[in-house]
Amino acid sequence: MPQAMPTDDQPTGNGFEGDSEAPRRSIRDIPIPPHRRREAGEPAARPAMDGVRAAKPAQRPAPPPGEPIGAATDSATYPPKSYYQMSEDESYRAPRRPGRYRRLLKILAIVVVAAAVFLVATWHSAVVTVVEKHAEKSLALKLGLSPEGGTIATGSIAFRSADVSDSASQTLAATGEAAVKTKATGVITIYNAYSSADQPLVKNTRFETPTGLVFRIDQPTVVPGQKKGADGTTTPGKVTAKVAADQPGEQYNVGPIARFTVPGFKGQPQYDGFYASSEAPMQGGFDGIQKVPDPKEEAAAVDRLTQALQGKLAAAAASSTGAEYVAFVVPGTFAVHSTSREPAEDAGKVTVTVEAAARAVAVRRQDLAEEIAEAAMPTYVRGTGGRVDDFAAVRGMPEGADTPTALALSGTAKVTWTVDPVEVAEALLGRPLTEVSQIAAQFPGAESFTPVVRPFWRSSFPDSVGKIRVTVSASGADN
Repeated sequence: MPQAMPTDDQPTGNGFEGDSEAPRRSIRDIPIPPHRRREAGEPAARPAMDGVRAAKPAQRPAPPPGEPIGAATDSATYPPKSYYQMSEDESYRAPRRPGRYRRLLKILAIVVVAAAVFLVATWHSAVVTVVEKHAEKSLALKLGLSPEGGTIATGSIAFRSADVSDSASQTLAATGEAAVKTKATGVITIYNAYSSADQPLVKNTRFETPTGLVFRIDQPTVVPGQKKGADGTTTPGKVTAKVAADQPGEQYNVGPIARFTVPGFKGQPQYDGFYASSEAPMQGGFDGIQKVPDPKEEAAAVDRLTQALQGKLAAAAASSTGAEYVAFVVPGTFAVHSTSREPAEDAGKVTVTVEAAARAVAVRRQDLAEEIAEAAMPTYVRGTGGRVDDFAAVRGMPEGADTPTALALSGTAKVTWTVDPVEVAEALLGRPLTEVSQIAAQFPGAESFTPVVRPFWRSSFPDSVGKIRVTVSASGADN
């Protein structure tokens, strides 16, 4: 519908009575704040762009000295204090220098690559796990015996004899008294400074102290002849022997004695050349009333001590011949030399002591292990390293008291076919992994042979023994 044009009597403008036509306004008419005015000759501010922070306003001159910022001054020349302060969002940020970080990253990358190349070039090691063959078998084996230093017969092993003695004691409660007569006993060392010939001494040969007390040896003894050295000096032959006092009584508890003479040689040239000495005192001599244990308890204690001494004498024989030997007591040679009792340190108690001696056969551990390994492992190769893990479980019975000719073995033998880790490492030096099976075949005692080489891409073993670690263990399965 067409609108009517206004007439002179109709209002104009915004429709309110009395309003006149509104004047036209321009952006030039908007007043500029004093601190945003641009002086003549001052370059125009760079317009801000969306998303870009506006440029920092030009620095205004500082107020005169002593005039605080924000004082009543010309606001056009000295803007208010709030103008010089920036908010947290408007804090000044130094421009970044991306080139500096790139250089640091390049240097770091070069160092990492160099370190990696060095490790790859030098890190070369190997771990080899070897499991040895193992067997456990009940023994029923007889071996021939041949004296050391002579010809070893086929099927025999060398042995040496050892005469040993030892004692064992037990303390019992004293329940009564009895008249007791005991002889003092001890050990002497007999010297032969007379000739280079061996001198035999019969049982009960007398040895006399400087005060006239007589002691007798309880077994036949041979004193070795004296030895002449390269420098012309002579060294007397010597041997130790057990002695007992000629009579009971405490007066024989003497010593140590520097020199015993041999009354049987008196008036003969040997008298000055044969003599003896003792390093410990004689003990056990008594003649009088003494507290004693119950007879039945004492007899049972003597039996226990006698049984214990048989094992102790075998250990003493092995110890006297050397750590590489194992010894077995010859049946029939074990004998109890004496049984004595003495007051114990505790009042009302008595110490019962049993002394015994025996002859033992000692054989080298490795010789015996070779024989047992060959019997326990059908595939065992003599001389390739057999080991008996527990000789205490192997019982030996020498046959022949005077000159043993055989050794009967019984008990349980735990045998290991040993592998030398150093030999394994040396055999692997620089060899390719493809030859592992050939190298393992060189060690028949190895049940399994597992190598691990690092880094994994290496195809050969290191060329240094220090970089090859070999661990060896015995298998648990019988062969």
